[in-house]
Amino acid sequence: MVGSRMENTKKRYKELFREYISSHDVDDISMMNYFHKLFEECDVKKNKKFYRYRPFNEYTLTEIINKKIYMSKLSDFDDVYEGRYLIDDNDIQRGVNRGLIDVCNDYSQKHIRVTCFSTDKKNIPMWYYYANKHTGICAEYKFEDFSFPKNVVFLPVIYPLRREVSEYKYIPNVRQRGFGAIVNSLIKQRAWSFENEWRAIKLDESSDPIYLSLKMSKIHIGANASKESIDVIKNLIDKNGLDIQIGEMTMTETGIESFSLGSIPQEYKIKI
Repeated sequence: MVGSRMENTKKRYKELFREYISSHDVDDISMMNYFHKLFEECDVKKNKKFYRYRPFNEYTLTEIINKKIYMSKLSDFDDVYEGRYLIDDNDIQRGVNRGLIDVCNDYSQKHIRVTCFSTDKKNIPMWYYYANKHTGICAEYKFEDFSFPKNVVFLPVIYPLRREVSEYKYIPNVRQRGFGAIVNSLIKQRAWSFENEWRAIKLDESSDPIYLSLKMSKIHIGANASKESIDVIKNLIDKNGLDIQIGEMTMTETGIESFSLGSIPQEYKIKI
Protein backbone atom coordinates (compact mmCIF):
# COMPACT_ATOMS: atom_id res chain seq x y z
CA MET A 1 0.00 0.00 0.00
CA VAL A 2 2.82 2.40 0.92
CA GLY A 3 4.72 1.49 -2.25
CA SER A 4 1.64 2.17 -4.36
CA ARG A 5 1.15 5.57 -2.72
CA MET A 6 4.78 6.47 -3.37
CA GLU A 7 4.49 5.50 -7.03
CA ASN A 8 1.35 7.61 -7.41
CA THR A 9 3.14 10.54 -5.78
CA LYS A 10 6.07 10.20 -8.18
CA LYS A 11 3.71 9.95 -11.14
CA ARG A 12 1.80 13.08 -10.09
CA TYR A 13 5.06 14.98 -9.52
CA LYS A 14 6.31 14.11 -13.00
CA GLU A 15 2.99 15.01 -14.59
CA LEU A 16 3.00 18.45 -12.97
CA PHE A 17 6.66 18.92 -13.85
CA ARG A 18 5.89 18.32 -17.54
CA GLU A 19 2.83 20.58 -17.34
CA TYR A 20 4.76 23.48 -15.83
CA ILE A 21 7.71 23.38 -18.23
CA SER A 22 5.34 23.33 -21.21
CA SER A 23 3.47 26.39 -19.93
CA HIS A 24 4.10 29.70 -21.67
CA ASP A 25 3.07 31.57 -18.51
CA VAL A 26 6.16 30.64 -16.51
CA ASP A 27 8.86 33.27 -16.25
CA ASP A 28 11.67 34.11 -13.85
CA ILE A 29 9.35 36.18 -11.66
CA SER A 30 6.63 33.57 -11.12
CA MET A 31 8.93 30.51 -11.15
CA MET A 32 9.21 30.01 -7.37
CA ASN A 33 5.44 29.59 -7.09
CA TYR A 34 5.63 26.71 -9.57
CA PHE A 35 8.48 25.00 -7.76
CA HIS A 36 6.77 25.32 -4.37
CA LYS A 37 3.61 23.81 -5.86
CA LEU A 38 5.69 20.91 -7.13
CA PHE A 39 7.14 20.39 -3.67
CA GLU A 40 3.65 20.18 -2.17
CA GLU A 41 3.03 17.16 -4.42
CA CYS A 42 6.06 15.28 -3.09
CA ASP A 43 4.40 14.09 0.13
CA VAL A 44 7.47 14.62 2.31
CA LYS A 45 6.54 13.65 5.86
CA LYS A 46 8.09 15.28 8.91
CA ASN A 47 9.92 12.10 9.83
CA LYS A 48 11.55 11.80 6.41
CA LYS A 49 15.32 11.44 6.46
CA PHE A 50 17.86 12.54 3.88
CA TYR A 51 21.53 11.65 3.53
CA ARG A 52 24.78 13.10 2.21
CA TYR A 53 27.82 10.94 1.50
CA ARG A 54 31.06 12.65 2.40
CA PRO A 55 34.78 11.78 2.47
CA PHE A 56 36.61 12.10 5.76
CA ASN A 57 38.42 15.42 5.41
CA GLU A 58 38.63 18.91 6.92
CA TYR A 59 35.65 20.18 4.90
CA THR A 60 33.40 17.45 6.26
CA LEU A 61 34.58 18.12 9.81
CA THR A 62 33.83 21.82 9.31
CA GLU A 63 30.28 20.95 8.17
CA ILE A 64 29.78 18.96 11.37
CA ILE A 65 30.94 21.79 13.63
CA ASN A 66 29.32 24.74 11.83
CA LYS A 67 26.04 22.99 10.95
CA LYS A 68 26.28 24.41 7.44
CA ILE A 69 26.41 22.81 3.99
CA TYR A 70 28.27 24.34 1.06
CA MET A 71 26.24 24.86 -2.11
CA SER A 72 28.36 23.96 -5.14
CA LYS A 73 28.29 25.46 -8.61
CA LEU A 74 27.23 23.11 -11.41
CA SER A 75 30.68 23.53 -12.97
CA ASP A 76 32.13 21.73 -9.91
CA PHE A 77 30.10 18.53 -10.46
CA ASP A 78 31.39 15.28 -11.95
CA ASP A 79 28.67 15.03 -14.63
CA VAL A 80 29.89 17.00 -17.68
CA TYR A 81 26.26 17.44 -18.83
CA GLU A 82 25.16 18.78 -15.46
CA GLY A 83 22.41 21.38 -15.92
CA ARG A 84 23.15 21.86 -19.62
CA TYR A 85 20.57 22.21 -22.39
CA LEU A 86 20.94 19.31 -24.79
CA ILE A 87 19.81 19.86 -28.38
CA ASP A 88 19.64 17.45 -31.31
CA ASP A 89 19.23 17.68 -35.11
CA ASN A 90 15.47 18.18 -34.78
CA ASP A 91 16.02 21.23 -32.60
CA ILE A 92 18.44 22.68 -35.13
CA GLN A 93 15.98 22.09 -37.96
CA ARG A 94 13.28 23.86 -35.93
CA GLY A 95 15.54 26.87 -35.66
CA VAL A 96 16.58 26.64 -32.02
CA ASN A 97 18.92 29.54 -31.33
CA ARG A 98 22.34 28.04 -30.57
CA GLY A 99 23.56 31.39 -29.28
CA LEU A 100 20.76 31.51 -26.70
CA ILE A 101 21.53 27.95 -25.63
CA ASP A 102 25.21 28.82 -25.14
CA VAL A 103 24.28 31.90 -23.09
CA CYS A 104 21.84 29.88 -20.93
CA ASN A 105 24.36 27.08 -20.38
CA ASP A 106 27.00 29.59 -19.30
CA TYR A 107 24.48 31.26 -16.96
CA SER A 108 23.51 27.93 -15.36
CA GLN A 109 27.09 26.85 -14.78
CA LYS A 110 27.95 30.13 -13.05
CA HIS A 111 24.81 30.96 -11.07
CA ILE A 112 23.04 27.74 -10.04
CA ARG A 113 24.11 26.49 -6.61
CA VAL A 114 23.25 22.96 -5.52
CA THR A 115 23.41 20.73 -2.45
CA CYS A 116 22.66 17.05 -3.09
CA PHE A 117 20.89 14.55 -0.84
CA SER A 118 20.06 10.87 -1.18
CA THR A 119 17.15 8.97 0.36
CA ASP A 120 19.21 5.86 1.15
CA LYS A 121 22.05 5.39 3.63
CA LYS A 122 22.82 1.86 2.34
CA ASN A 123 23.68 2.84 -1.22
CA ILE A 124 26.91 0.97 -1.95
CA PRO A 125 27.87 2.90 -5.12
CA MET A 126 27.40 6.16 -3.22
CA TRP A 127 29.56 4.90 -0.37
CA TYR A 128 32.23 3.98 -2.90
CA TYR A 129 32.24 7.14 -5.01
CA TYR A 130 31.34 9.90 -2.58
CA ALA A 131 32.54 8.54 0.77
CA ASN A 132 35.94 7.46 -0.52
CA LYS A 133 35.42 3.69 -0.71
CA HIS A 134 33.56 3.40 2.61
CA THR A 135 36.21 5.33 4.58
CA GLY A 136 34.09 8.47 4.92
CA ILE A 137 30.67 9.12 6.41
CA CYS A 138 27.01 9.31 5.52
CA ALA A 139 25.45 12.33 7.25
CA GLU A 140 21.79 11.92 8.20
CA TYR A 141 19.37 14.86 8.34
CA LYS A 142 15.78 14.96 9.57
CA PHE A 143 13.38 16.81 7.32
CA GLU A 144 11.78 18.36 10.40
CA ASP A 145 15.06 20.27 10.87
CA PHE A 146 14.97 21.74 7.37
CA SER A 147 14.27 25.47 7.26
CA PHE A 148 15.44 26.50 3.81
CA PRO A 149 14.89 30.10 2.66
CA LYS A 150 11.98 30.67 0.28
CA ASN A 151 14.38 31.25 -2.62
CA VAL A 152 15.74 27.69 -2.30
CA VAL A 153 14.06 24.95 -4.35
CA PHE A 154 13.99 21.46 -2.78
CA LEU A 155 12.81 18.71 -5.15
CA PRO A 156 13.67 15.18 -6.34
CA VAL A 157 15.69 14.67 -9.51
CA ILE A 158 14.07 13.10 -12.57
CA TYR A 159 16.03 10.57 -14.65
CA PRO A 160 14.57 10.22 -18.18
CA LEU A 161 15.89 7.46 -20.45
CA ARG A 162 17.28 9.94 -22.98
CA ARG A 163 17.43 13.44 -21.66
CA GLU A 164 18.05 15.12 -25.03
CA VAL A 165 14.77 13.87 -26.51
CA SER A 166 12.64 13.27 -23.40
CA GLU A 167 9.31 14.84 -22.51
CA TYR A 168 11.20 16.75 -19.79
CA LYS A 169 13.39 18.54 -22.29
CA TYR A 170 13.25 22.28 -21.88
CA ILE A 171 14.34 25.06 -24.24
CA PRO A 172 14.03 28.52 -22.61
CA ASN A 173 13.03 31.83 -24.08
CA VAL A 174 14.57 35.14 -23.10
CA ARG A 175 12.21 35.53 -20.09
CA GLN A 176 12.97 32.10 -18.65
CA ARG A 177 16.72 31.92 -18.18
CA GLY A 178 16.54 31.44 -14.40
CA PHE A 179 13.52 29.14 -14.51
CA GLY A 180 15.12 27.01 -17.19
CA ALA A 181 18.37 26.80 -15.27
CA ILE A 182 16.60 25.31 -12.24
CA VAL A 183 14.53 22.94 -14.40
CA ASN A 184 17.64 21.56 -16.09
CA SER A 185 19.32 21.16 -12.72
CA LEU A 186 16.54 18.71 -11.78
CA ILE A 187 16.95 16.52 -14.87
CA LYS A 188 19.82 14.04 -15.14
CA GLN A 189 20.80 11.16 -17.39
CA ARG A 190 19.32 7.75 -16.47
CA ALA A 191 22.82 6.46 -15.68
CA TRP A 192 22.75 8.52 -12.47
CA SER A 193 19.44 7.15 -11.19
CA PHE A 194 21.20 4.96 -8.61
CA GLU A 195 21.75 8.13 -6.56
CA ASN A 196 18.02 8.53 -5.66
CA GLU A 197 18.79 12.21 -5.44
CA TRP A 198 16.96 15.22 -4.05
CA ARG A 199 18.42 18.66 -4.58
CA ALA A 200 18.39 21.97 -2.77
CA ILE A 201 18.89 24.55 -5.53
CA LYS A 202 19.43 28.28 -5.38
CA LEU A 203 19.78 30.79 -8.20
CA ASP A 204 22.37 33.35 -7.15
CA GLU A 205 24.25 35.76 -9.40
CA SER A 206 26.87 36.68 -6.80
CA SER A 207 30.31 35.08 -6.70
CA ASP A 208 30.27 34.65 -2.91
CA PRO A 209 30.34 31.19 -1.27
CA ILE A 210 26.81 30.09 -0.29
CA TYR A 211 25.87 27.79 2.58
CA LEU A 212 22.68 26.21 3.88
CA SER A 213 22.18 26.03 7.63
CA LEU A 214 21.37 22.44 8.53
CA LYS A 215 22.45 20.29 11.45
CA MET A 216 23.22 16.59 11.23
CA SER A 217 21.09 14.31 13.38
CA LYS A 218 23.32 11.26 12.95
CA ILE A 219 26.63 10.29 11.39
CA HIS A 220 26.98 6.83 9.87
CA ILE A 221 30.68 5.98 9.72
CA GLY A 222 31.88 3.93 6.76
CA ALA A 223 32.69 0.23 7.10
CA ASN A 224 36.33 0.87 6.14
CA ALA A 225 36.85 3.96 8.30
CA SER A 226 39.97 3.89 10.47
CA LYS A 227 39.88 3.93 14.26
CA GLU A 228 41.61 7.31 14.09
CA SER A 229 38.76 8.73 11.97
CA ILE A 230 36.15 7.40 14.38
CA ASP A 231 38.01 8.89 17.35
CA VAL A 232 38.27 12.28 15.63
CA ILE A 233 34.51 12.37 14.99
CA LYS A 234 33.68 11.26 18.54
CA ASN A 235 35.96 13.89 20.05
CA LEU A 236 34.62 16.56 17.72
CA ILE A 237 31.04 15.88 18.80
CA ASP A 238 31.93 15.73 22.50
CA LYS A 239 34.16 18.81 22.46
CA ASN A 240 31.58 20.97 20.70
CA GLY A 241 28.57 19.64 22.63
CA LEU A 242 26.82 18.53 19.45
CA ASP A 243 23.60 16.53 19.61
CA ILE A 244 24.62 14.02 16.93
CA GLN A 245 24.29 10.25 17.19
CA ILE A 246 26.95 7.98 15.72
CA GLY A 247 26.40 4.76 13.81
CA GLU A 248 28.83 2.34 12.21
CA MET A 249 28.24 0.67 8.86
CA THR A 250 29.22 -2.94 8.41
CA MET A 251 28.63 -5.80 6.02
CA THR A 252 25.92 -8.37 6.77
CA GLU A 253 24.59 -11.33 4.80
CA THR A 254 21.87 -9.11 3.31
CA GLY A 255 23.91 -5.96 2.64
CA ILE A 256 25.46 -3.13 4.60
CA GLU A 257 23.72 -2.04 7.81
CA SER A 258 24.19 0.65 10.43
CA PHE A 259 24.62 -0.22 14.11
CA SER A 260 25.08 2.02 17.13
CA LEU A 261 28.74 2.80 17.76
CA GLY A 262 30.47 -0.15 19.41
CA SER A 263 27.50 -2.53 19.09
CA ILE A 264 28.26 -4.37 15.84
CA PRO A 265 27.74 -8.12 16.37
CA GLN A 266 31.07 -9.98 16.14
CA GLU A 267 29.92 -12.11 13.21
CA TYR A 268 29.27 -8.96 11.13
CA LYS A 269 32.69 -7.37 11.58
CA ILE A 270 33.78 -7.84 7.99
CA LYS A 271 35.63 -5.14 6.12
CA ILE A 272 34.42 -4.33 2.58
